[in-house]
Formats: sequence, structure tokens, C-alpha cells
Amino acid sequence: MEPAQAPGSSPPAQVPASPPVQVGLEDALFMIGQTQESIRHADNKIGLLFAASTVLLGALATSWSSFRSEVDVAGGAGWFAAACFGAAMLGLAVSYALMVGGLAPRTRELGQAQLPPVHDNRFAWPSVAAMSIDELESLSQDVVQVRREALLQMKALASIAAVKFRMFRRSLELVVISGALFIVSQVLTRR
Repeated sequence: MEPAQAPGSSPPAQVPASPPVQVGLEDALFMIGQTQESIRHADNKIGLLFAASTVLLGALATSWSSFRSEVDVAGGAGWFAAACFGAAMLGLAVSYALMVGGLAPRTRELGQAQLPPVHDNRFAWPSVAAMSIDELESLSQDVVQVRREALLQMKALASIAAVKFRMFRRSLELVVISGALFIVSQVLTRR
């Protein structure tokens, strides 16, 4: 039931229904490019974190020999400092594993999530590498099929970028925690 109109007023304007929005081929190709840039950014961030965490690794390695003798002198606090030092080393080791995992190529699987199949996808390098020139030339030129391949590639790249950034974030957290634990271990053993 429509609301009553005041006498002498005009009826409310009807807003036309918007057509459903579809991602076109150009949009999908643009997003493929943007997602590839996101992957590059994630790889660069992981590389910078790798370099920065090497400074922490160097500090841990350099202080190890003097740290062992200082733990005995520090008494009870020394054992807590040793636990902090060990946790810092463990955290750094796990962060390196996450960084390597973040940089590792992903062509088929991302943990539990399976990538979309790349069979006969002109936008996915594993598929292109596996096809002959004749197969590449025979790929469908149908706009709907080309758009679908682009969307599948966009989805695969977005999944890769998400995993890389998640690995980077976890690595960064571990490096920061390891650095803090290292500082605590040094403060507790210095007199």
C-alpha cells in the first residue's frame, strides 16, 4: 500500500532501477595488473623485512658468547633472560620460515584454498607455458570466454596476494616480538 498523497502535491519521482553491474574485460585486465602490483609490493616488503631482520640475527649472534657468561652471573633474572633470548631466536627462525613461504611461487595451491584451474587460460603463465603455439592460437576469441579467463586469473592473483601479505604481517609481528625479547634479555643481564 502506497502512502497517501497530500492534496495538490505531485507524486514522488520514481527512481529507475539500476542495471546489474558486471565486470567487463577491461576492468578485469586492469584488476589483473593492479593485483600483480600488490604481489610485487608484498614481495618487496618481505625482502625488506628479510634484510632488516638480518640485523637482529647479527645482534643475536654477536651477543651469544658474552650472553652465556652473563646469564650465570645474573642469577634468577639470568634464567628469565635466557628464556627471552631463546624465544627471540625461535621467533626469528619462524619469521624467516614465513618470509620464505611468502616468497615461494604459488602455481597450484594456497594452503587449503585451491587456485582456479589454469588449463587453457591465456592470462595464466603456467597455462601459457604448457601450451603449444597452435594451442595458443586456437584459444577462443569469444569475449565472454576471454572475460571469464581474465576473472579466473584475477581471482588467482588476489588469493596469492592475500597469502603473501598475511605471511608478511605474521613475519613482521614475530620480528618485532623477537627484537623486544632480545632487548629484555640484554637489559636483564647487564649490570
